[in-house]
Amino acid sequence: MKAFIICLLFLSTSFAFAHEPKQNSAQVYLRDGQVEVRLFVNRDEWVSRLSNAQSWLLGDSDIVLTQEDIQSSDLNNKLLSLLEKNIILKLNKQRLQLKAVHHTHDTSSHHRVEFRLSAAHSSSDPKAVTLSFPRSIGAVFVSVVKPQYGTIKAGEEYTLYL
Repeated sequence: MKAFIICLLFLSTSFAFAHEPKQNSAQVYLRDGQVEVRLFVNRDEWVSRLSNAQSWLLGDSDIVLTQEDIQSSDLNNKLLSLLEKNIILKLNKQRLQLKAVHHTHDTSSHHRVEFRLSAAHSSSDPKAVTLSFPRSIGAVFVSVVKPQYGTIKAGEEYTLYL
């Protein structure tokens, strides 16, 4: 019986953490005329790195956050501005200028923040995406999505070729 309860506790703990990735991640959406970057960051870890003066001296971060910055209600806006200036995004080797869209806190985990940035592009057939994030964020797991559009008529079948 004890083994059953321990297994049940282990499984319920595993499911509770299964929906929150431990690492930073980014989703890049390529749409007609627009690229959107959705970056999910562990803000506590990132802020810790940004508040370390030695990291700044070694070139691992672009700024040093003060205690006042960290406690500011404007911290996420400051981080979003840092991303806007320091993310490098190229489409078919052409650099795009990202603009900050917004940021949101994940309500289930206060240390995780989503930052959204967007850029216009004129490529009719994107073939390559080049992306670089500020070193201070750490490793980022990236996925690229290029939607394909079609209309399915009522009652008919539609085949989407990948």
